[in-house]
Amino acid sequence: MPRVQPGFQADSARTSAPHTIHVADPSTSDRTSAPLSRAASDSTSAALDLQRGLSERCGMLAGMNEDAFWQLIEDCRPTEPDPDAELLAAEVTERLAQSPLSLVIGFAEQLSRALYRLDRKEYGHNLSDDAFLYTRAAVVAAGRTVFDSVLQDPTVFTPYATDLIWAELLLYTPDRAYKRITGEEWDRDTRYSYESCSNIEGWVD
Repeated sequence: MPRVQPGFQADSARTSAPHTIHVADPSTSDRTSAPLSRAASDSTSAALDLQRGLSERCGMLAGMNEDAFWQLIEDCRPTEPDPDAELLAAEVTERLAQSPLSLVIGFAEQLSRALYRLDRKEYGHNLSDDAFLYTRAAVVAAGRTVFDSVLQDPTVFTPYATDLIWAELLLYTPDRAYKRITGEEWDRDTRYSYESCSNIEGWVD
């Protein structure tokens, strides 16, 4: 995976340039030195305030914890029927593509982790690897409430398996957003693998 340092580097460089403030010796300073020092200090404070403002504005986007991940899924879910999560995937991709690269990377990590948690024998023992992956994606696409219900009760997963409810397109959303931002393909390498049977503990007899 390309080592990309996300964030507003250009803006930070412009706003955080150091200011040298020369403080005169009180015994030798004249009346003009104090106003000049105060002006330089004010300039430094303004620059720091601007930098803090930039950090606060991008803070919600630059961080992708579990709550932010599920909130994005919820915000992007369409009100009309979306059996293959095509509309959801398109909206997630659009939102990610308009965000800092760190958000795209964080989304990929959270998505992989959610799929990994569903990678268990009691859910996928009657499915092919691909079918199991796509049905797990459909559970994630259904939102956090359904996801938590499946973790608590495997029978909630049954309709996804028997009716082959899939959300394959959700899997590709961070990769497509990454390419739109960077112009390059992403050799994604997340902490958790979403491929079926990767969660070894979940498949122990």
